[in-house]
Amino acid sequence: FTKGFESNTMPTAKNKSTTGTGAMVKSGAKSKAKTKSTKVSPQKSTALRGRGRPAAQERNPLDRNIIFRCATHMAKTIPLQDLSIVKVAKELGVTPALIHYYLDGRDELTSGVMNAFYREVLSQWPKPSGSWRTDLEAACRRLYDLHVTFAGVTAYVVGYSRFHVLKDTRNADQDYGLLMLEHFVGAVRAIGFDAERTSSYSHLLMQFIAATAHTTVRSNWPGEHDIFLAKVLGALDANTYPNAHFIRESYVRFDAGFAFEQALTLFMDALEYATRRP
Repeated sequence: FTKGFESNTMPTAKNKSTTGTGAMVKSGAKSKAKTKSTKVSPQKSTALRGRGRPAAQERNPLDRNIIFRCATHMAKTIPLQDLSIVKVAKELGVTPALIHYYLDGRDELTSGVMNAFYREVLSQWPKPSGSWRTDLEAACRRLYDLHVTFAGVTAYVVGYSRFHVLKDTRNADQDYGLLMLEHFVGAVRAIGFDAERTSSYSHLLMQFIAATAHTTVRSNWPGEHDIFLAKVLGALDANTYPNAHFIRESYVRFDAGFAFEQALTLFMDALEYATRRP
């Protein structure tokens, strides 16, 4: 979904300097000189701007898709809860008033980014293989990877409750969060559980994925601090701290990839065990 966004970035300072105020002044000077020598009065334009549409629109073609594409791209590094209309307007090189012309407010911006995120998830949804475990593991990995990529979305999901899945889509074509929920719950339902366990296991899995991805983007795994931890744990007395001494080497190798796969395997094994109990 965000592919091609880079081609829509605002002009660089260098590009602006070739078409900015300086060029306009020079052009205006030449026009004045020509008018004076030929004594031809310039014609006033009779074209009227659309009623209610900001004048900046004429200089900065914009629409809802461009706004959401920009905001979703920014959500790769900026927490969604901190992504304001002012920041998006600055990134696009327009005024906040112009953004408000297309969006009702901050809530619609947040909801739109979440909808765009889940649209991206669905565009990369793995094809079914016929094995519930293979399909569910693939879906979990894909959702985890995209949560890591869109770190700002993940920060919002783990800290706030609005627009997690169901969103304000009054002005959208489709609620992609709802479609994602349909796909994910379907992957869990394929195991054969009843409605109660299907809903609870689906929710727990999605919470696990978001929380694990958030830990990854914040570099909170032991493996991210291996040198420091190895020094501290290696200096511990084995008799005083036998358990910490026991894991001193394996603990410092515990990185994001290993952690996610270990936890995912634990989840899948537990689900398989659950199928054998009433």
